[in-house]
Amino acid sequence: MTEPDSNPFASPPIEDEDPADAPLIDGDRIGRWLALPLISGALNGAGVIGIVGFSLVCLFYLSVGAFGEFVYSAGGRTMLGAQLLQLALFGGLLGGMSGLCHGSIAFALRNADRHRTTTAVLGYVFPLVILWGPILYILPLQQGLPLIWKLSAGAAFGLGCVLIGWRMNGNIHKYLLSRL
Repeated sequence: MTEPDSNPFASPPIEDEDPADAPLIDGDRIGRWLALPLISGALNGAGVIGIVGFSLVCLFYLSVGAFGEFVYSAGGRTMLGAQLLQLALFGGLLGGMSGLCHGSIAFALRNADRHRTTTAVLGYVFPLVILWGPILYILPLQQGLPLIWKLSAGAAFGLGCVLIGWRMNGNIHKYLLSRL
């Protein structure tokens, strides 16, 4: 008597699907379009900016002859570790922001094939603007660094940002755009 076929006034069956996780009108979920570039940008940003920055710090200390003091003393190793942590946090936070921007643009332009090039170009622009912009602002403020170190650090971080954009573009094309 309570079955929907025999009773026209019966309640509809309970659905187990969460409304927030429900597909959009075209059957796609925005969560994976935002989460994948966010995670990709954060992890790649932390790794690349941390490695590039830490390598530059170690090369600078090596060039001025103070690298041994930092490696052999506990306080020096702590300071080097703190610098690596700061660089990784900077790269992770701003890389995640870059990935979030890239993912939202890729989601908005996902159904238009003519916008694939725009999505790819913006995948390189966001890391350069969001990550490399503050670095280019901070580098001239460093007192006591020779100009060649500032220029080489800027170039190394710029190449690192291009690498982050290349990896985010690769992940978006491999895992998201190829499934459309």
